[in-house]
Amino acid sequence: MMQFIIDKLLADAGVSAIVANKVYPQVAPQTTLLPYVTCQVVSDVPVRCREGIATEEVLIQVNAIAATYTQCHDLFLAVRNALDGAKEGNQESEWLNAQDLTRQEGSAHGKAIDFKLIIG
Repeated sequence: MMQFIIDKLLADAGVSAIVANKVYPQVAPQTTLLPYVTCQVVSDVPVRCREGIATEEVLIQVNAIAATYTQCHDLFLAVRNALDGAKEGNQESEWLNAQDLTRQEGSAHGKAIDFKLIIG
């Protein structure tokens, strides 16, 4: 499931124009230069139907991290465009919301972007 998200981000021209190939599961390596993207599973909930067809709804948080607020916002837009409505096989992602990440003085800007990944 996480590979679906990472593959879609790496294949998107808008995202790769900003971060190149710097898309990581959970945590970026300490030596990673800005900007970059990290992805993590927030929750994974099985959904069962009466007909016996099971699906899975996975909440994925994608973090856009950049040196400036403007670059962070541009990265957010690129990530949202790459993943909202993305489909492959039995997987489909849907944008839910986004919020600014708390920033310490002198540190990078960040935005947490939540997506629902439906598998089934």
